[in-house]
Amino acid sequence: MNRLYLSIFLLCCAFIAEAQQRYFEIEVRQPAPVQLPEDRPDVRSLLVVNNAAIQPASFGHRNKRNDEETGSTNIDLQDAARQCVFGALDALEQTEQYEEVSVLDKSLNPKKSFYKRTPLTSAVADSLMAFYGCDALLSLNQLVLYDVLESYETESGTYYAYLQAYVTTQWSIHYRGQKNSMLFSISDTLLWAEENASEVNALMALPDRQTALVDFAFYAGNESAKALYPQWTTEERYLYHAASKDMDVALQYFTKQQWKAAFEAWQQIALNPTESPLLRAYSYADMALAAEMMGDFDAAIQCVDEAVALFAKLHTSDAIQQKVNLLYYRSQLLSRKKTL
Repeated sequence: MNRLYLSIFLLCCAFIAEAQQRYFEIEVRQPAPVQLPEDRPDVRSLLVVNNAAIQPASFGHRNKRNDEETGSTNIDLQDAARQCVFGALDALEQTEQYEEVSVLDKSLNPKKSFYKRTPLTSAVADSLMAFYGCDALLSLNQLVLYDVLESYETESGTYYAYLQAYVTTQWSIHYRGQKNSMLFSISDTLLWAEENASEVNALMALPDRQTALVDFAFYAGNESAKALYPQWTTEERYLYHAASKDMDVALQYFTKQQWKAAFEAWQQIALNPTESPLLRAYSYADMALAAEMMGDFDAAIQCVDEAVALFAKLHTSDAIQQKVNLLYYRSQLLSRKKTL
């Protein structure tokens, strides 16, 4: 179900030629970045498995100073993959999609090569699911963490230090009784930075490198599991309001979340040929917002098109800008429509 909530309403935050723009935010349910198979069986119990080899301590930890390489550092990441599956477990439990979510945090094969992925075979996956009594299995097959620690002197004579970390996780999803698994990968990056008059102090203010990377592994597992499900995101919207009694009436309906009444009030202005083309364009744009609030994306898109057509006839710099803004809004509406 595609739902939407009005969360914030701020008046008079921007001004345009003959209207004010009222800013507010909505919470939009975005589709899952990773789409699960449509023919997947019903899953009540899920097992998260650590099937990743331990990353060698000498792999992927570069040091730089003033943009020049100064060698590398050994970082013990034996606990990173374990934390990664715990991060996935945490996110899966919060979804409340399953009756039970459990974890095998110890690597199934810690001696295998880190440089080669070894996904679970369907036979091994089925055996695990049968033993633990679960319907599906989420397996972490590889976790790669690498980072750069650098410090340099700025033009103002201070020192800037940063730790930039990168992560890639590779996963597979197995369903009981199905030979084919689903593979997906998630990558991310985090930056910690500090500026200080002392280079030593700037570096010391950064988090402990090992702790930061292990915490990042937990975060990566959490985000990987979240990618399997729709998420709520915040999007900005802008409402036009001009000096007009009829526009005042429509705005009052809108602020009270009476979407249909607001739509009809703006519609009376938009369809009135005696009103100025600019006021009619504003009204069509506002009708689109009311239609979106009601979940009628076809009507919202049609209203945007009407507003764009009117703005296109005005040939002013402001009208050109509003046309650009509305075309972007149209793309947002199309994106939301696809999630229905």
